[in-house]
Amino acid sequence: DHFAINEALRLCKKVKLTNGTFLVKKPIYVNSENELLIESDATLKLGIAANCTLIKNKHVDLYKDGDGNPTYPIDFKRDNNIKITGTGVLDFNGWYQNRGDGATGFQDNPDVIGTPTFSDGNGIGAYYSGHGSKFADIDNFFLGGGLTLKNARTYTVLIGALRNYTIDGIISERNYFVQNQDFFDINGETYDGVIRNMYGVSGDEFIVLAVISLGHEKLRF
Repeated sequence: DHFAINEALRLCKKVKLTNGTFLVKKPIYVNSENELLIESDATLKLGIAANCTLIKNKHVDLYKDGDGNPTYPIDFKRDNNIKITGTGVLDFNGWYQNRGDGATGFQDNPDVIGTPTFSDGNGIGAYYSGHGSKFADIDNFFLGGGLTLKNARTYTVLIGALRNYTIDGIISERNYFVQNQDFFDINGETYDGVIRNMYGVSGDEFIVLAVISLGHEKLRF
């Protein structure tokens, strides 16, 4: 389903998922002016051994320089007005994914160890390391509305370099626990945001405010 959903998001401002489980084997990309609505009877789920981030915006995949910092092209423009909402489910299906971060094998599912990890876009080293979703360089971003986010292999949500963002109405679920399962990581250069009405469980920190200690280049991994 990843091709159809990505084409819809490319061609339409508002895309609605309803009535079923949408199984994807490659990342879903949200773009400027997109609203992705996941209704209560819908689940967007990462397929077995997809070994990639489920949902993100394209700026996560920028080239990195020798120090690991993002290299912005001359014509770079920040994304704006992205909304991911609804009362449905984002299922990262982490127990059935193989990481590529050098720690593979530690507390990982032996059934998927050795399956090829996914690298997409033009990001150097943009391999999957267990993170469920990533969002960077966006003005006016909304995530919530009653969504359930479940079962990321490591961090559920990573954000960085966001301006005017709202995180409101998210439920965190986990059917298994391993090391380093933060729920929500807020990284550097992120300003003017509201975070409220977040509930559930985490395998580690629930919310991490890393805006001083870490730059948002962390999202590139």
